[in-house]
Amino acid sequence: MNYVDIIYAIVNSTNCKLYLELGCQFAITTRRMIAQNRKVIGVDIKQQFNQGDFFFFYAEKTDDFFKHFNEKPDIIFIDADHSFESVKKDFINSLKVLNEGGTIIMHDTDPNSPHLLSKDYCADSYKIVDWIRENYKDLDVIVLPADEPGLTLVRRSNDRRVLKFT
Repeated sequence: MNYVDIIYAIVNSTNCKLYLELGCQFAITTRRMIAQNRKVIGVDIKQQFNQGDFFFFYAEKTDDFFKHFNEKPDIIFIDADHSFESVKKDFINSLKVLNEGGTIIMHDTDPNSPHLLSKDYCADSYKIVDWIRENYKDLDVIVLPADEPGLTLVRRSNDRRVLKFT
């Protein structure tokens, strides 16, 4: 199972109504979500995509996007600029808008080979995992060795469903 299949399974199993993707280089993941007739928002500065009935695209930097975005996504997939500082900004901005019970998914956070550390691949985005663990004790962080670059899932610890009725 590759990372797109994992994200797709998470989106489908969580009753996601709004999916936000930061960085849509080839739109592989984006297209998979659009096919399910759920609202999908994509943000990318390098690529241009046509909007459709369920897809809304913003050709801008993620920092600029978050200045006007006021919706509450259920799933946010961070796969834009792979520098640690950019991933950190995207994560902080995403956490502010994430819907209750939502999940942030980050790509390129567990590279399995030194060549993936180049700026054209994962760069130093993998540093975000330790930074989150050090700075957000109220978040659950799971790193998956999915494909070569890896995935990380982040949720608020107090968003567990069982806590809602106990």
